Amino acid sequence: MWTLPASSMGSQFAVQQRFDRPRVDTSTSMADDLSAGRPTEIAWLCGEVERLAQSVGLQAPLNARMQALVEAWPQRGAPYSPRQLAEALGV
Repeated sequence: MWTLPASSMGSQFAVQQRFDRPRVDTSTSMADDLSAGRPTEIAWLCGEVERLAQSVGLQAPLNARMQALVEAWPQRGAPYSPRQLAEALGV
């Protein structure tokens, strides 16, 4: 495991504090792509997880559901609430 030297602990704490506070003025690149109607990298990300799972005899159904939800986003036209997303993912 990689760790910071003790002399940087003050800096580490400052960085951690910054990342612990949620920011409402930011978004992910995938959210930006969806908003702009651009293709996303979801098939590459979730598809690779599914391929890796299958290569060792496992399944990745949650990744398949996430991919389907993102790909269907343009037809949906509105964000999922946290509850709707949990239901759609079956979690």
